[in-house]
Amino acid sequence: RLVGTAPGQVVTGATMDAALATLAASGLFRGIRYRLDPVGPDEVDVTVRVEPLTPHSLGLGLRYDDHFGASLLFNATFANWLRYGSATRLDVRLGEELQIQANYLRGRGITSPFSLGVVAGWTQAPFDVRQGSTVIARLGVDVLSARFLVGSTVGRGALFGLEGGAEWARGGTVVAPQDSSRAVSLASAGLLIFR
Repeated sequence: RLVGTAPGQVVTGATMDAALATLAASGLFRGIRYRLDPVGPDEVDVTVRVEPLTPHSLGLGLRYDDHFGASLLFNATFANWLRYGSATRLDVRLGEELQIQANYLRGRGITSPFSLGVVAGWTQAPFDVRQGSTVIARLGVDVLSARFLVGSTVGRGALFGLEGGAEWARGGTVVAPQDSSRAVSLASAGLLIFR
């Protein structure tokens, strides 16, 4: 029903191939299997079984590196939360480096012939300026970014679309705890057409 075929309907191999490709491209299923049962000299019954994805997932982790120390990692993914056929994901890193990123992707196929995606994020990170083993200044960087994607598939293997984004960054230096000597803001934007 979701791919335009009904039980008992006579379909060609090309129609069945397109229906299976639409199911696979939707991203809603972990597995898609089909079975062919001969019923006549030039006819087969096709049985399609789908295994849905786990609708939601939650992750929690710990990260450690020499520069930023320990960070707490959190991610959550929600299938079909904002719209049927979509995936929404939130990633958070809490520590000396802070990072928040939200992703939304609506797959093509069942609900639309296009894939649509939006990503927005914010990062704040400190960087130490050292002279030998002594910290002489600290650089603070804030980056705010957003991207979008509109795409579609042609056949089973070709993808074409448009991707664009913008980014804003602000950097500042602190030479002493009470001194914020310089702040600089930068902005950029880009557009990509791909096939």
